[in-house]
Amino acid sequence: MLFGLPGLLLCLFAIGAQASSPQAPAPQPDASGTYKYTPGGSVELPRVKKEVRPKYTADALKRRIEGVVWIEAVVLPDGKVGEATVTRSLDSVYGLDRQALIAARKWRFSPGRAHGKPVPVLVTIEMTFTAK
Repeated sequence: MLFGLPGLLLCLFAIGAQASSPQAPAPQPDASGTYKYTPGGSVELPRVKKEVRPKYTADALKRRIEGVVWIEAVVLPDGKVGEATVTRSLDSVYGLDRQALIAARKWRFSPGRAHGKPVPVLVTIEMTFTAK
């Protein structure tokens, strides 16, 4: 799914989606031991209900830093964002990576489902910063 706003492009897509498997892929544990599913088969991708735009920091805007931040996040069964990490950095010096994480944690989703039940699902949120 693509979301376009002035100066910002947001994209949500599944990691490891498998279109033709009738079985739900086995959930994978993260570093903390929490299990999460990847979309595909009988695992449905969460749907965005509320997106929050990240804020451009003054220093990043002054330097006209532009590009993409990818965030890997777990959408929890209640639709909130759980663990989230930057997987493709744009700027760790002037704060855009941090602003993207802050915004991603405020997103809300209709939860992903496996066999009709809400489950934690791993997604990637792509945020594109464009200085204008």
